[in-house]
Amino acid sequence: MKTHYETLGIRKTASSLEIKASYHKLAKLYHPDVTHLARVEAEKQIREINIAYSVLSKPRSRSSYDAKLNKDDFK
Repeated sequence: MKTHYETLGIRKTASSLEIKASYHKLAKLYHPDVTHLARVEAEKQIREINIAYSVLSKPRSRSSYDAKLNKDDFK
């Protein structure tokens, strides 16, 4: 399973500016009206990008997500 960090193509230590920049870059690239991908695939990609950004852009939700990732690493 891909992490939100992998979805946005960023390091786990990325700053909020890096997260935002990556989100905007990918949102433009995979927007259903401009991408070369089939519309269904583009919508799936943009949905994953939006979810990743919504989690990682908020410090509290990012912290919870990181804690869950770290917990899962030790299973």
